[in-house]
Amino acid sequence: MIRTVKTTKERAKMKQENIRENYLQEKVRKYQNTETSIEAMKARHEEELKPLLELKQGLADQIKGFLLRVGSRFMKTKYGDPGIYTKLSFRVEDQDAFKTHVITTKSWDLLNWGVRRTTAESYNTVHNRYPPGVEVTKSSELRVTAPTPTGTRRRTKGTEIEENEFNAFE
Repeated sequence: MIRTVKTTKERAKMKQENIRENYLQEKVRKYQNTETSIEAMKARHEEELKPLLELKQGLADQIKGFLLRVGSRFMKTKYGDPGIYTKLSFRVEDQDAFKTHVITTKSWDLLNWGVRRTTAESYNTVHNRYPPGVEVTKSSELRVTAPTPTGTRRRTKGTEIEENEFNAFE
């Protein structure tokens, strides 16, 4: 039997790698358990809230019906002041007609200006810059996926953690 003798430096490196792996595994385990607990609690609360939400909607319908029957949109009571408020929503049904109207009447205030992410990214790919007047904000979030089966490795871009990045979180 051949025995491999490791140097002190190699043993220390293996120990450090083991510590890192255990540290990360423990954090991910706690993260997954917490996520599972949150989902279970949401499901329980959703079920518990169902009768109260139905009661609230029924009372709202009765109050609104009363206000409409007496011909009032607003009333004062000892416990609160119910009122019927109208919310308008707009959706473009005929884009060509709408565009023609905006352009011919120069009604630019009817438009809600925005940038489509995919179009701005395509523009950047072609021109090596984003369209003029566009500000780009980037944010990151942690996503933890289910573990991969033993013996397989999921390789995704950016999963390698540099030693100095890891130590920054200790």
